[in-house]
Amino acid sequence: MDDGRRPMRPSEALRVEPTATSSHFRDTYRMIPPPLGELFSRGSQSLFRATQRLAFFRSVEVLLPEHWEARECGLTNGHIRMTSWRRSQAKGFRVGTLHPSPFTLQPHSCGLPGEYVYLPLEFIRGANASLHADRVLVREWSKFRYGAFDETGFPNDPLTSTSYQSYSESGLAEPEPSICTDKQLTVTKACTEGECRFRVRDEGNEEVTASLMALPHLPNVEHYCDDSNHKEEAPTRHNILCDGRSTWDVVSKNADFLGISPSVANVTSTVPTFTFTKASPRKVVFVLQASKSIGAINGRWESVRSGIYRWLELVSSSPSLMVGFVEFAGSRTVKMEPVKSVGHLKLSSKSLISRYPSDEEDGQDHPACIHCALRHAFELLSSGSGGGPVGGEILLIAEEQPMNPRINDQDQLLQLVSMEAIDRGVAIHTLSFPGTAMSGSGSGMTLEKLSEETGGVHRGLEEHGSAGTISGRVPVANMVEVLDAIETVFPTLDSFKLYRETGSGTGASRIAGEFLTEAGLRELQMLVYYPSEDLAPKRVLLQDPHGSTHDVIGSPLASPNYNADILRIRQWDPIQVGQWRYEIETVSAEPVVIEVRGFPSSRRDAIRVRTWTSWDGSRNPDPRSQPLILFAEVTRGGKVLRDAVITAHIQRKSLTFTDELSLTLLDDGMGDPDMIRGDGVYSAYFTHFAGSQAKYSMSYTASDGGGKARYLQGQGQRPSEEVPTGPFHRILPGPIIFVRDPPLDDIYPPNRILDLRVQPDPDEPSTLVLTWTSPGANYNHGRADRYELRYAADRSSLRSETFPSAKPVSTSTPLPRGSREELRVGVGESGLDYDRVFYFAIRAFHGRWSRVSNVVKARLPPPPAPPTTVPASVLRGEVSSGGQGGWAVARDETAVGGAGKHAKLIVIIGGCVSFVIVLTVLVLCVTICVRRRQEKKQDPKSPPEPKSKSPDVISPVSSEKEWGVNVTKNGSPEFVAASDILGHHAGADLTLTPYHMTKDESTSTPLLPDHLSFTYQSYDIVGNPPPYSHPDGSSYHSVSSVDQLRSKYVHFSPNTLGAPPVPPKPSLYGCRSSADYCGLNESQSSVGSSDQGGKKVRTVTQV
Repeated sequence: MDDGRRPMRPSEALRVEPTATSSHFRDTYRMIPPPLGELFSRGSQSLFRATQRLAFFRSVEVLLPEHWEARECGLTNGHIRMTSWRRSQAKGFRVGTLHPSPFTLQPHSCGLPGEYVYLPLEFIRGANASLHADRVLVREWSKFRYGAFDETGFPNDPLTSTSYQSYSESGLAEPEPSICTDKQLTVTKACTEGECRFRVRDEGNEEVTASLMALPHLPNVEHYCDDSNHKEEAPTRHNILCDGRSTWDVVSKNADFLGISPSVANVTSTVPTFTFTKASPRKVVFVLQASKSIGAINGRWESVRSGIYRWLELVSSSPSLMVGFVEFAGSRTVKMEPVKSVGHLKLSSKSLISRYPSDEEDGQDHPACIHCALRHAFELLSSGSGGGPVGGEILLIAEEQPMNPRINDQDQLLQLVSMEAIDRGVAIHTLSFPGTAMSGSGSGMTLEKLSEETGGVHRGLEEHGSAGTISGRVPVANMVEVLDAIETVFPTLDSFKLYRETGSGTGASRIAGEFLTEAGLRELQMLVYYPSEDLAPKRVLLQDPHGSTHDVIGSPLASPNYNADILRIRQWDPIQVGQWRYEIETVSAEPVVIEVRGFPSSRRDAIRVRTWTSWDGSRNPDPRSQPLILFAEVTRGGKVLRDAVITAHIQRKSLTFTDELSLTLLDDGMGDPDMIRGDGVYSAYFTHFAGSQAKYSMSYTASDGGGKARYLQGQGQRPSEEVPTGPFHRILPGPIIFVRDPPLDDIYPPNRILDLRVQPDPDEPSTLVLTWTSPGANYNHGRADRYELRYAADRSSLRSETFPSAKPVSTSTPLPRGSREELRVGVGESGLDYDRVFYFAIRAFHGRWSRVSNVVKARLPPPPAPPTTVPASVLRGEVSSGGQGGWAVARDETAVGGAGKHAKLIVIIGGCVSFVIVLTVLVLCVTICVRRRQEKKQDPKSPPEPKSKSPDVISPVSSEKEWGVNVTKNGSPEFVAASDILGHHAGADLTLTPYHMTKDESTSTPLLPDHLSFTYQSYDIVGNPPPYSHPDGSSYHSVSSVDQLRSKYVHFSPNTLGAPPVPPKPSLYGCRSSADYCGLNESQSSVGSSDQGGKKVRTVTQV
């Protein structure tokens, strides 16, 4: 795809998915050219406007599947030209039928290009009728080419949200859509469970012109949001992943626009030209060093020869692969095989590749003439059919050549070959055996540099035997390693590895194991590789999931060109799914390698795993400035797989040690490094570099995670259905990376926190709850040392350069990586105050600070109104509901538990019950009083004098004596329990739960209860404030608890800044000891007053 302002990138094209057969989609696909022309012509004009006249689509290359006929697309053969196979694998646009909506696979960081854009066929066909298809095209192009992201939020996303809180002048919070626009939107909204969703219609939004990354369907939207209208606070995906930068800021700094100015008069048309192409067959030439040294050391030649033969078997059914061979030794080429279709090669022939290496020596004075052999490979690529050498590939397998200072032109000749390969469009891949030094050493043109310059892949090969010795038996692991290395360069699409294990015994013994097969296999192959013919196993047994045994004894299927017994299972279609078991009888202690491969019934429906790294294509990447990220994409029939288990296995090898590490790749969408959750791309940082020069050999395994993996019927943000994949297992070779100058210090910080959230506690409005996911120590590995959480009244104070000057908030020690962290802060904590908006951000430390997190904001409510009078309900012992402007006492956490969430409902019910009880008691009391007066009239005898009682204490009633309610002549009150009175009346059954009253023993002034039943709320504030002191000397201590994982929290009553407001203090008489309980059965406790001028005031019985 040519954007009109820069040379066309060789890695971009528009490809029609080959999985769509022309016969089934003939009527649909033959209409591709006209709609494509309309879509990209309008899209080119929209891109020109959006980029402020900086870019447009100048040309579009459409790559058609190989088996399509030109007439089926309304074209003639003259309209279609051939292009190279490498070009056909280009990144860019893909057209298919997998999903109804366009989407972009963008697993990389902000500003970096994505993997591809998917355009549904129906979307292209409807481009003429759609008024906004061209702007959708520009939106997806901006993600793919410029590394921008959607300027919207998404539901159930770990980083973004569909809405956020905007505060009006009155201080009220209003939900706003997480959308960047240049005008106020007219929307309809629906809010549920704390998140709002908005519907934006065309009507009422005619003046909105931005942003293309959010609202391309609005009629007049044609620009990106820029610094003048960018909504930095909105939790959109672009804001989170691009650190709050506007879309235009990211787009305009792309390499496409460096050093150019807007076009004014020199662009007369933005309509692109279209070219329709088909891929030529893939042409590969193996260039093999066949000198005597290759054959002498650890059987290198035999390993190379066997590995190539096995690979040719695996790709033998490919109709579009052509292969040739060049063998060289010393200064001459000893053999050449012309390029021909792999299906026409005689794989049973032992002479396709020479059985034995040449007798010619390579040495310091006569190094192998690599440049001579490569030029012969150019000749083979140019000869025969296939469209010439352009786009061809060479795989060079040789020893790393030492640089001889006496041969001055050796390096120069390789430089010339490299330049010729670039001119011819030929990629040179290299597999190197160790030479006199580790691969890549020296300042000249090494094999690794040759691959880097020509766009090829380099991989170093191990030595599993004793280097420098002549062995009659080749370690079987060497042959398997060569095969893996070839598959890394040229993957096999018709099969995949299900299982591999190296087994050995003690002499003649039995090796047993088991493996799992999946659905959809048409063939199963089990291979047992062994070192030499005389060490072939006696017997190989295989048992299927139903218990049937397959035995290859007596008629083993063995390859004539490599040492292996092969067992093929084809009698079922598909192959049985489940656990298979094998048993091998060996004749010696020499290791054997057991490998199982599956052949899918349909390539379209097979589970595929594609791996790559952030260092691919980089020359001599520096781990200090360019972190190494491992990626894996898992799909089934082009549909993404979620919740698969992807593990990278890394072998580290230096001059002093060898070890192995395992690393799990995640699709968690936490933004560092995984960008989007559920897109089928799994990723992880690799930070475990050795302290010296070392080689890192990688492989991958993928599985269903015990039934967890699912694939989506549809892709993008709105998958339509999730379907379990069933059991599967994959083994894939990975790259081999040399790091010559590793970091010696702990240079990697914790990964950036991007899911920081803050919201008021719904039960305690003066408390803010902050949550986030704990990072690692070295990116997403290990555990961070500490946090730094800060806040400010303005957002700009929390940028990286000003962050240390913002106000800090105490935090706890970080939990292990991936844990959910929660912190509660409230009024009075670190200067936080009522009725203000605050911004928060956080970072983590381990050796060095991480990048500052996303910035969030919240507003604390206005302060509560102070109390003025004591509610009468309190004096009566009734429960108060608190409320705005009311008062409440601190709750007792151990007694109350979690009832605060239902306080309002309980208060209403409790109030109704209390009213009925009080009314009933009053009626009964009146009735009793009337009857007693009548009794007094009948019996005028005075009651006996009561015993003197202390006015300070009311003890629980323990006797069964009937008490009256009277005032004696000396003013001393007598108390009668209402429950005892009610006991005289039939049907009276009233039981209330007692509660605990405590008293501060340091003073003579009684305290209010620590809690009241039913109604309570609390707010958590970090710190340990002193107890509140009332002017009369009373002290109020809050209930406190210590959370070991966070910090110390102190609980206060609601709507207070320091301690609960205190009503006018009555004297409360009750239990003196905190260990005692007094039943609050109505009249068993009373409130009164002390002496006033020596005069006793009547005590009111509480009912």
